Amino acid sequence: MNDGLCSVGLLAALFSMGCFASASGGGDADSDSDSDMDSDADTDTDTDTDTDTDTDTDTDTDTDTDTDTDTDTGTDTDTATVSDTDSGSDSDTDSDSDTGTDTAVLSTWYRDGDGDGHGDAGDWVEAAAAPDGYVATAGDCDDADADVHPAADERCNADDDDCDGEFDEALSCGWESCQAILDANPEAPGGVWEIEPEAGQIVDVQCDMVTDGGGWTLALVKNSAASSSLVDFAAGYVGTDALATDPIDASDSDEDLTGWLDLNQMSWTTLRISAYLTGAETWTSGDIDRADLRIAFGEDGYYLYGEAGYTWCGGTRTFTDDGASQVNRPVGAPADCKGHGGLGSGWDFSESVVANVGLTACGHEGGWMHGDWNDYDGSHRDYPAAGAAQAFWVRGIGQVFFRDADGDSHGDPDDRASAEVAPDGYVATRTDCDDADAGVFPGALEVCDRVDQDCDGLRDDGADCGLPSSCAAVLADDAAAADGVHTIQPAGGEVVDVVCDMTGGGWTLALVKNSAEASSLVDFGAGYVGTAALSTHPADASSSDVDATGWLDLNEVGFATLRIVAYLDGAETWVSADIAAADLRIPFGEDGYYLWDDANGYYWCGGERSFTDDGLGQVNQPAGAPDDCKLHGGLGSGWDFSDSEVANSGLTACGHEGGWMHGGWNDYWGSSRAYPSAGASQAFWVR
Repeated sequence: MNDGLCSVGLLAALFSMGCFASASGGGDADSDSDSDMDSDADTDTDTDTDTDTDTDTDTDTDTDTDTDTDTDTGTDTDTATVSDTDSGSDSDTDSDSDTGTDTAVLSTWYRDGDGDGHGDAGDWVEAAAAPDGYVATAGDCDDADADVHPAADERCNADDDDCDGEFDEALSCGWESCQAILDANPEAPGGVWEIEPEAGQIVDVQCDMVTDGGGWTLALVKNSAASSSLVDFAAGYVGTDALATDPIDASDSDEDLTGWLDLNQMSWTTLRISAYLTGAETWTSGDIDRADLRIAFGEDGYYLYGEAGYTWCGGTRTFTDDGASQVNRPVGAPADCKGHGGLGSGWDFSESVVANVGLTACGHEGGWMHGDWNDYDGSHRDYPAAGAAQAFWVRGIGQVFFRDADGDSHGDPDDRASAEVAPDGYVATRTDCDDADAGVFPGALEVCDRVDQDCDGLRDDGADCGLPSSCAAVLADDAAAADGVHTIQPAGGEVVDVVCDMTGGGWTLALVKNSAEASSLVDFGAGYVGTAALSTHPADASSSDVDATGWLDLNEVGFATLRIVAYLDGAETWVSADIAAADLRIPFGEDGYYLWDDANGYYWCGGERSFTDDGLGQVNQPAGAPDDCKLHGGLGSGWDFSDSEVANSGLTACGHEGGWMHGGWNDYWGSSRAYPSAGASQAFWVR
């Protein structure tokens, strides 16, 4: 061996003879004063240059490749630093007495599987230098995607690109629904997301990404904390801030949480209605297909009647309590909302046609909500009180389309299908009133053929058919014209067949109402309503069990004089004095006093029940008049007409809320006929 270098064999032999002591931490721990095998005592100050490669025999089988330069003064100081992690003993075969210590410097390195410079905090090693595929920076929340890391920019992908626990933050991504978000990222979590169901309508909503595959958007929430209107529920965008609150929490809140998206416009295919009571979900409906809804949201009537096993009606109090303004009434359905008779604006939803089962949500007029299914008393919450909530959840991507059989771009409202795009032969509009005639659709030009070309409910309106405008005009053209039915076209109005009283001087039957059926009198005399009834003489209508309710638009029909006439059991019983049109205080269709002690001493008030009974919404109240209709207190929509300012004298015609009609003057009990029963009628004649 030259220059103090030892062979492996000699090193092993020396070790077996006990030449080296054990050490920890990888350093030499010689306690003797350089006891060399040559048995001489070195006093020289020779510089021993070690070029040997130390082979450690410690337990870590570490091969030391350092080159020590020992300055041997009897005590050898080893200044080498080795990168080893052993705790064994280094035995130098030069028998030097080393006092040096080898110190390991280690760092933590993180696996960077996608090469984006950020590692997986759960996959790490400790080493002096970075192993291949490892980096010093942790924090990657998706180590399989190089575009996802803490320094990344957020993208509209329903994912957390910058690993901060938020999704698409500070971006307006235009997701049209929670379904669209889930389609983009099947692992998107539930909670509050920003959606844009229509251009410019950016809303934060709750998304349910779990139930039955997820993708449910909270489209409506209403709790019982405050009385707020439900007249146009789910039509338009109303109170949308409330949709960021989970309905479970809303049911327990004393803050008014009422809001909805426009379900007529946004994309969805399936609806569920859920109920909540004191912080827990109590019930959820089955799936309701959008194509099964019979009317648009915001309309008064039946949304479902037997479809999917449910009956669902709602809208304004005028319909829900009174049966007026209903759209497309189902066969067999009551005129008002399931015969409820006290719902107020809102909805009544159940699997029964009987009122007060299932769920009821009433606006501020009715004033209560149910937080449980079929628990009418136990879940009843009167506004304002925390405890109950209801919600609409929708999902799917799609719209409702309507069959356009005649190719005029307007569909049949009764023939529909849900789809993401319009099927062949279907369109988005459902306003065609005759889908077998391409010349009949909204906006079509009216011609004189007794057909309603423009689907506005009027025949030949706007067309100049060369017809007389009134019975007086018929008589002026033909002095021999007989009593009976004649065809007229009031100025700007539709072509109608009306009864004319020529013997009396050309009076036109402008309104008739009999007691055969309860029907609304809210807007009597405004617009053209049920004009086919005007071809029946009121005396005949009084004894008929067929509903006769109709009128001309008395605000448009030119007349100078009006008479009100009563009929009982087929006979005329009373005729008013002539009432000058100029004496009428308000237009027809408004709520208030039409006459207040006019030249004849008449008092005539009428309109909606909200005015006639409750004194709300009156127009141009006369001095000294009560707030409601002559202190009637139970009239219902309709009118009270007499020569006294006291209620229940003269003639009364009430809508179905009040439910009766007088067929004689000042004969309150003798001529009273409750709807529905034959016997009474009233009429307006004008000329």
